[in-house]
Amino acid sequence: MIGIGQQTYVPDDTFEQCLIELGIDNILDDFVLTSSIDTVTNLPLWMCGVFWTDTIFDLTGIEGFVNLRLLNIDYGHQLRRIDLSQNIQLEYLSLQREYDYDSLGNWIAFDTLGIDTLDLSNNINLIDLDAENNDLHFLDLRNGNNSNMIHVNVETNFHLSCINVDDSLWASANWGYGPQWGEWDIQHFFSNNCSSITSISETQTVDKTLIKITDILGRKTKEAPNAPLFYIFKDGTVEKRIIIE
Repeated sequence: MIGIGQQTYVPDDTFEQCLIELGIDNILDDFVLTSSIDTVTNLPLWMCGVFWTDTIFDLTGIEGFVNLRLLNIDYGHQLRRIDLSQNIQLEYLSLQREYDYDSLGNWIAFDTLGIDTLDLSNNINLIDLDAENNDLHFLDLRNGNNSNMIHVNVETNFHLSCINVDDSLWASANWGYGPQWGEWDIQHFFSNNCSSITSISETQTVDKTLIKITDILGRKTKEAPNAPLFYIFKDGTVEKRIIIE
């Protein structure tokens, strides 16, 4: 909605209360003036309230932030899905979940609810993504801007395996592991079209010949234990594997 006096619907009270705390809204009534949000470029929702008790379940209304460049909602959310298709100016997105240590000293989620679907194919200016410790099953980064991205962190998303990217061969060769660029789980791998992988595996005519194996720096190598390696196949798919010994 565009124009003076037009309003954007914000049904989640915690989300709207955060907008009030940030000086963007002034009354808790499920609506915010569109003219108050369509020029906002930085939305640090993590600053609102107490993150472990004040929880956002629904981010409806975020579509009105059409000039948003930075969105940070770390810790204070139990979102399952978030629609950022209208936020095409977005450059920095941080959706980390809270975490803690278990009795064995391993990282575990603070709770089990997190984002399971994240489609960023419309976000053509995105250069930094931090979605650590969610419940991602689907991630689409095919936005035509992968070569300009400076960092992606999707660690501890244990239900996520295939990640949609602009070019799987380029991603496997250029997107290494570590804080300097990308942070991944062992089972993560890249594909130009993750939805086709199941059908490919069921088709006997597809050539699944292994072209080469590379390390996390994109260097050609041989199969070796206890190291994450990328297996690049002739059909265009790329698998990330680690052999534990």
